[in-house]
Amino acid sequence: MTQPTVQQLKLRTYGTLIPGEDLYITRPEDHLLLTLLTAGEYCNVLSSRQMGKSSLMVQTAERLRAQGYYVATLDASLLVGARDAEAWYQGLLEEIVVTLALRS
Repeated sequence: MTQPTVQQLKLRTYGTLIPGEDLYITRPEDHLLLTLLTAGEYCNVLSSRQMGKSSLMVQTAERLRAQGYYVATLDASLLVGARDAEAWYQGLLEEIVVTLALRS
């Protein structure tokens, strides 16, 4: 009889956690965010630095994908150089198309 393998998870104390590699402790807010998003609600997570916002985003995106949702996580700082609102929104839409592998 073979012993079941135990997955080794790392404890990371900084930066965004990698699903399946780093130890992530779920909080009540994780479930709340997932519930709101699957209900079609717009959500904005505000908190101070190093409080797990990026890790929450990555974990929630993984859970949504597992449920069959198409998820695009975007870095809005990449759009800083836009010359006006129209260019900013065009850049945002282009990032969504690329991230979701849609045809433009």
